[in-house]
Amino acid sequence: MRQKNLAVLAALLMLCVGGFSFVMADKGAMPEFSVKAFASGEWMYRFDRMFLRSFPGREGLLDAKEELSALLGQTQRGGIVSTARGLIQTLPQPEEEVVAQNIEYIRTFARSLPAAETYLMLVPGKEELYRDLIHDQNLVWEERELIDRVNGELTAEVYGVDVATALSLHQEEYLFYRTDTRWTMTGAYYAFRELAARLRITERELDSFDIEYVTDQFYGNLYSGAKYRNVQPDSIGLYHYNYDVRFSKVVYHSGKRKVEDAAFFRYDYLDSDNQYGVFFGDEYAVFDILTRRQSAKNILFIGDDLANSLAPFLVPSYAKITCVNLQKLSEPLSAAVDLESYDQVVVLESVARFCQDSGLEKLLT
Repeated sequence: MRQKNLAVLAALLMLCVGGFSFVMADKGAMPEFSVKAFASGEWMYRFDRMFLRSFPGREGLLDAKEELSALLGQTQRGGIVSTARGLIQTLPQPEEEVVAQNIEYIRTFARSLPAAETYLMLVPGKEELYRDLIHDQNLVWEERELIDRVNGELTAEVYGVDVATALSLHQEEYLFYRTDTRWTMTGAYYAFRELAARLRITERELDSFDIEYVTDQFYGNLYSGAKYRNVQPDSIGLYHYNYDVRFSKVVYHSGKRKVEDAAFFRYDYLDSDNQYGVFFGDEYAVFDILTRRQSAKNILFIGDDLANSLAPFLVPSYAKITCVNLQKLSEPLSAAVDLESYDQVVVLESVARFCQDSGLEKLLT
């Protein structure tokens, strides 16, 4: 089927090129087309150069060009590759000094909270799960090896949480948005099951949830960064427990002021340019999810947007779940929350962020 589609698209592309050759006769020579020249990228380069000038029918021809490029595995823009699993952003090689420093930040932080249990969850991205779909293997590296190495270097005060295995076992499912770097709630669910086992809380089966699909027109951060034309938009599904989890309210921290919301998800964001903001918005660095389980434990979640779609699964097991986005935090963590009030702390980081400047120094300063 792939070879048939490729042949059809190549034929259509050659027909389009031939049909528009006369239009471009006064604007530069049409490069000679061959499958070999196309596969090597040489024809595409010359073709792009020639069509920098506008001409009638340019939009349709670019669509055909992108479809054929995707089938050959050649399409890449600014480190973002178009694959059968959607858009994938390749990562630069890890900065070893940054990795070592981030490990030390977490160790020191854990030692400063002897009464709390501290966990580190490093999350691999699509570029790890679907590495074999990336045409140029020089653009990828083994994230799983780095995760194992980091977990092996943690001290006794920090517990590593392995979610890479669980995600790889379910990689045929809709774990990551096609147009975004972040996971879906399905991906977050499988990570939650691994975390629940480490936290010693109840793992919930899939039949504990009803899924509400709130949009099928979500275009994520990779789409906005690369503007691929023929990429299918994503759907966003919200997991709701199908029994009373004794949820009370969400409290958003805005400096010294706190804003309370009785709604769990932020449906107002579905009408904005950032539909992913349905997961607790994007304007607050700190928010609390409060329940009516006053005798239960409190947990502190330190991470980025990945934490926002995982935190809802924890509601039945805790009195308070506090989420802190270090990227948005403008002050030291100790100034934003009362660290002594938490029984467990989870630092959740994507491998991409952990290997670069992740802001983990705010754990200490």
